[in-house]
Amino acid sequence: SKLELGNIELYYETVDVAGIIEEVQRVLSPLSADKNIIIESYIEKDLKTVIADRVKLKQILYNILNNAIKFSSENGKVNIYAEPREDMIEISVEDEGIGIQESDYEKVFQPFVQIDESISRKHGGVGLGLALVKRFVELHRGKVWVKASPGKGSTFTFRIPKKPENKTQEKENINSVQTSYDIEIEREEEIIRGV
Repeated sequence: SKLELGNIELYYETVDVAGIIEEVQRVLSPLSADKNIIIESYIEKDLKTVIADRVKLKQILYNILNNAIKFSSENGKVNIYAEPREDMIEISVEDEGIGIQESDYEKVFQPFVQIDESISRKHGGVGLGLALVKRFVELHRGKVWVKASPGKGSTFTFRIPKKPENKTQEKENINSVQTSYDIEIEREEEIIRGV
């Protein structure tokens, strides 16, 4: 199956940064509780909102945090940092998981590339997750990268502008997009809970 992401539009709106981080944490809390992983978030007090596509920003955070939990050992810790960087915002997710070799940094953002078959069998594959992250971040005119040490954990960081260069792309139908996304998230919550 191919990664068909040709014509994706962004639906810009004002997004509460702390709120969206909290929302994604809540969706993934059954998964982190299952492995007894503590998630802490540290949000710079001056960072309130960003003008971005709320649905896609949520998906970016969801995919990165989901991976951090998935590839962490039990009783571990995951930290989320959010801070302003001039006219950008930067969000990092730091885990104490299995880590990645430096030579594999670029590979993790490619669709369906498995770095290590034995790891994939144990933890489940990365699939489209990080390829989507990269695509959605770049659509926001941002960038994403990883720094990691094998056996010591990984930090995935992305940076996007606080507001788009021109907001002509803003659309009226945010609600219809949001509704379909929320249904998707609910389905994922049911899967996590084993419903």
